[in-house]
Amino acid sequence: MLCLQSVMVFSLEKDADGYYLIENTSDFLTFCTSVNEGTSMNGRLTADIDLSTVCGEKQNWTPINPLKKSIRFDGGNHTISHLYIDTNEANQALFYCADIIQNLIVKDFYVRGGDNTSALLVLGSGSNGKMLINNCHVVGDVIGAENVGGICAGIEMKSANIVNCSNSALVVGTNAVGGLTGCANECSFDNCYNVGRVKSYYRYEGNELTQKGIVAGFVGHTSGCEFTNCYSYGKISGLAKGCFVGERGGRVNVGLTSCFSLEDLAQVHSYESAVAFWGKNKFKDGTLLNSLNGFLKNTQSSVMVSNFNLMIMYLTWEQKQNEDEYPHIANNYYTPTEDFVINYRGDYFSIEIFKKSMTLPVCDEKSFRYIFSDQFDGKNVVSDTVVVVTKIINDELIDKDEEGFYLIRNAQQLSLFRDAVNGGATGISARLMNNINMSNECQDGKWPSIGGSDLCCGTPFNGVFDGNGYTIKGLNQQDGYAFAGLFSRANGATIKNLMVEDSYMEGCFVGSICAYAESSLIYNCGSSAQVVGTCHEGAAGFVGVAVDGTILNCYNTGSVKGEGKVAGFVGALKPTSIVENCFASCEVAKSGNHSLISPFVFENAEVGVSHCYYDSARYVRSSGDTDLSLLNIFVTAKSEREMKSLEFVDTLNAQIPRLEELYPQTELYSWSATNNGCPILSMFTVGLGKNPSNIKSKTINAYGIEGVLHIESEQAGDVTILNAMGQIVKKTHIQPGETKIYDLDKGIYFIQNNKVILR
Repeated sequence: MLCLQSVMVFSLEKDADGYYLIENTSDFLTFCTSVNEGTSMNGRLTADIDLSTVCGEKQNWTPINPLKKSIRFDGGNHTISHLYIDTNEANQALFYCADIIQNLIVKDFYVRGGDNTSALLVLGSGSNGKMLINNCHVVGDVIGAENVGGICAGIEMKSANIVNCSNSALVVGTNAVGGLTGCANECSFDNCYNVGRVKSYYRYEGNELTQKGIVAGFVGHTSGCEFTNCYSYGKISGLAKGCFVGERGGRVNVGLTSCFSLEDLAQVHSYESAVAFWGKNKFKDGTLLNSLNGFLKNTQSSVMVSNFNLMIMYLTWEQKQNEDEYPHIANNYYTPTEDFVINYRGDYFSIEIFKKSMTLPVCDEKSFRYIFSDQFDGKNVVSDTVVVVTKIINDELIDKDEEGFYLIRNAQQLSLFRDAVNGGATGISARLMNNINMSNECQDGKWPSIGGSDLCCGTPFNGVFDGNGYTIKGLNQQDGYAFAGLFSRANGATIKNLMVEDSYMEGCFVGSICAYAESSLIYNCGSSAQVVGTCHEGAAGFVGVAVDGTILNCYNTGSVKGEGKVAGFVGALKPTSIVENCFASCEVAKSGNHSLISPFVFENAEVGVSHCYYDSARYVRSSGDTDLSLLNIFVTAKSEREMKSLEFVDTLNAQIPRLEELYPQTELYSWSATNNGCPILSMFTVGLGKNPSNIKSKTINAYGIEGVLHIESEQAGDVTILNAMGQIVKKTHIQPGETKIYDLDKGIYFIQNNKVILR
């Protein structure tokens, strides 16, 4: 709020008309203070006023006359410059309310507010329901939400008059945006014009994107207006745009007499059919000038403002023909504002006006930073620009490897990764570097899944998550999320080489690895988590719903129960989903009275399920259960003894060469037997299995000589070197033949299936 020192108004002199004379900025503040304290009075400028000393980036201007007192203001054909307002609050302008404002230029201003924002006047309604704006001109920047105009935000009364006025400002808002006024009811515009750009932009309300986008050269929305001897020239951008009026309320007429518009400026509404649409040459060569002045000479030279019993003379038009692009009211020619609109979307919702320099947004959370689409840096902007902003993890907190994967070593870093994805950085990738225990992070049972909590407001993960052979445990999710799991939603993602155990997840769509996976690839993953469905939708031990995705070489041994549809491995499979070489050995039970239970999949099992298995001994129905096992005719039932046999391990391993040939982007772990248990992927035993590598050759040989690691290979490619704990210590590219690695410390290392000791 503008802090003004209270000064007695009688310190100002009056003229013969009873107007207080304002000679400088101090006098103007005196006038403003008296009006805002409740005094009805009139003021007249005798000099230009510069507001840069009283408002700026550290202090906003407070609109004059919020109490709606009777005031008249005569600018004396002087200027008020450097008005500054930057807020999200509604009702922002130089004046809030006035009976008459005339003979005033407002320039070099920046006004940003919420609804009902303008440069000159918020409310076009005087103290007694009377209002006149005469010979007023604005040039600068106006940014608001709904009801935004260059001269006035909204006119709520009948018979208001706007005469001899122009807008050269950039006017930007979400809806009901007009070059002269945002909305107006039954008023008249006489001898006025707009050459400023009028634009609608995207606005976020919470996480919802809105853009009604009704814009026009004069009035965004009207319930009846009359336009006489006016023209529209400034560029108009919006979803619904009109040359003079963007939208007409009901069937109220719009009157247009001697009105002109640049052709192709906007769509032509039926109620604008009386407008003459001309090319730029007629605006520039004097044709329009002659028409405007001809109307004043031959038809009408003044207008009677009955509200104030005033006869207002129309000002004449002038133009330097073939130099000026268009005519202008005499002695008031201003170059339209050429600033550009930068609309930030994504994790930073804002609209900025680009002038001579721009400071990019700074992330207000130390854990994250912003990145901008197309390497936008705020420099050399030449047009309106939409910039997508993504909030990602601060690189100082989580480092990356050579492939750009965030390396996650503890629970805090996994939480940071989740927050970044849920904040909009859905395409980032991560790799586990240790087993992760989330127990301390999930004590309240409110683990927010990676990918957002529900369908309408989620941020589906579409990066790569590489478990790297490690395990996540201790997840606890009891907060009633619509989508529950380590990942709630994935779309175009890859999730691989991961184990989830000792965890609890409940939700409507729920799966221990992912609740809803669309167009995603999941392989080399296992789960022993407990899964609980809380509604009629899909609860499954591994993935709740799979849409056009692929699941390979995975298993679930955790229990599943639910109030609706329940399955041991995957819930609904939508075409063209594929599930191969997977098994479920788990208890499947109902928690309600109407559960539909299935040992492996409860919907569309015939779509793409092959070489998959379930433990018939653990799939036990209760009385009254609806058994869906008949849908699982493409899934093989095995006894408990068979599930724990070496023959079953061989059965699973036999499919790996075929699958690697079909899916060359994968490298599938082999299966190993466990003591008195089902098979387990070998990487989850001692960390000695296949390592992430793009070399498919089985003949890599590695050995150590005098502290130097030697790698022999038949082909070129990338290899990953693990330490004795199974952690990645180095990735390197090798050529066919022999490659020597000199920079490793003494110790034990694994390269593919080779164990090497460096001494």
